[in-house]
Amino acid sequence: MNPGIPTQISFFRRHPAALLLAVQILGLIMLPSLHDVFASRIALAVFSVISMLVAVVVVIRSHAVNAVAILLGVLALATTLASLFPPYRFLLAYGMVFEGLLYLYTAGVLVYYMLSDHHVTLDEMFAAGATFTLLGWAFTYAYIALQHFDPQAFTGLRQPGTPRTWIELAFLSFTNLSATGIGDILPISPYARLLVIFEQIFGVGYLGVIVSRFLSLTMHGITSDAREHGSNSQNATTNTTPEQCR
Repeated sequence: MNPGIPTQISFFRRHPAALLLAVQILGLIMLPSLHDVFASRIALAVFSVISMLVAVVVVIRSHAVNAVAILLGVLALATTLASLFPPYRFLLAYGMVFEGLLYLYTAGVLVYYMLSDHHVTLDEMFAAGATFTLLGWAFTYAYIALQHFDPQAFTGLRQPGTPRTWIELAFLSFTNLSATGIGDILPISPYARLLVIFEQIFGVGYLGVIVSRFLSLTMHGITSDAREHGSNSQNATTNTTPEQCR
């Protein structure tokens, strides 16, 4: 066995938010290869299962209301797996809804965790990144579910009359969440535009609160360290005897 593997496992045990962030990023890397074929649906289901399990573990480790996360995880898992079989393909949209709600709940738990103390730790830095990706994925799933019920909810510069792909809707989600707003994928139905508005509110609010808080706590820590260092230097000078000065 690679000697580095136990160290990595120990690291992820101490920082479950880092594992969640890694899984979410791997899912984004996988997105460009997803098409409407069975193999891709299997890959998506596997990713969803792993991501949901890690999200539930993060919630449980945070001592939040576990029943909510477990219920959403079970519903999302059951509907996603059932949608792999032709008679139950329609359940995929419902699975996306449940999984998106699980991600939103997990993001809320992580935000509460990051705001619950006055120190910026390594785990909280991972939690900040994981929360951002969770919000992006949650709205991606919301867009996919909406497009299932309304195929004309979104349009784009390329092939405007066709449904948008996974990567296009994820692109729409993350550009809106970060307030970049690159507009080659556009919401055209009222409900699609409403979802985009909500995501913009979530994105601006999250970035404003978390980034400003982290900067404030970091600057406060630097100032406190400087004051403590100055106080220690002053005490050392005060406690110096005349004999030591000679």
